[in-house]
Amino acid sequence: MNHETQGIDTVWPARMRRAQASQYLFNVHGVKLCPQSLARLACKGGGPCYKTLNGRWVLYERADLDLWVSEHLSPARAHSAAHQVAKAQQAP
Repeated sequence: MNHETQGIDTVWPARMRRAQASQYLFNVHGVKLCPQSLARLACKGGGPCYKTLNGRWVLYERADLDLWVSEHLSPARAHSAAHQVAKAQQAP
């Protein structure tokens, strides 16, 4: 199985560089986010937490990627109007 066909049943490493983190997000969560977008989010904020190795190599922990996706998912809806109703109820 090559890198591009790894899916949810594949054992992913605990820590991943940006390119592999991008592939993980797509294959496991269906989130298409290129490595450059992960880099931009690391600079601006709003992306998954990461660590650096020797102050140079960015590493994303698998658990942090999973958490980031779960925090950005909306609640489940039965239809699109449910989103508009919930939004209207939140308005002041």
